Order: sequence, then C-alpha cells, then structure tokens
Amino acid sequence: WLGFAAQLANGADTASVSAAFKQVLESATDYSGLFVSAPGTAQTWKDGQVSGVTGNRYLLFSNSGFAVDYGWVGNKLVIVTSYNGFKEAVRRFQ
Repeated sequence: WLGFAAQLANGADTASVSAAFKQVLESATDYSGLFVSAPGTAQTWKDGQVSGVTGNRYLLFSNSGFAVDYGWVGNKLVIVTSYNGFKEAVRRFQ
C-alpha cells in the first residue's frame, strides 16, 4: 500500500497549508493512480479519528479494502492508502 509523510518547513502556517491541501486533494476526481488495481468508485470524504491526529479524513471506494487516509501529526502530513498503515505511520511519528 502506498504511503508517505511530508514535514512542513519550520515557521510554515500549518492551518493554512492544511486547508489548502484538503481543498486540492478532496476536489480530485481520479485516485486510480494510487492503487495497483482499480479501486472502484470513490465514495464521500469523511472525518476520521486516530489518536494524536488533526484533520484526519478518509475516502472509501466501492471495491472493498481500497481507501485513502490522511491527517496531520504535528507539522507532518501523513497520507496512506491503508487504514492500518495509516495508524502505524501515526504511531511512529508520535
């Protein structure tokens, strides 16, 4: 499963970067490039909750097991295409 993290530069405004990132990512219409096989139809972005994460959001797809999760751990953006992978990445950054 694809996943990555990016850290904001010191002094960057996390709130404004977070809002801009949310707008860009969630307005996308094609996420198929994130997966090895077709994920199916994207459903609706929803709020998630993982301890220590702000702005946790996720998107499920019609084919079971396909999802995109993202959120902020301090000034680090974590994006993973597996919920369990997302939780593990968050744990490592806390």
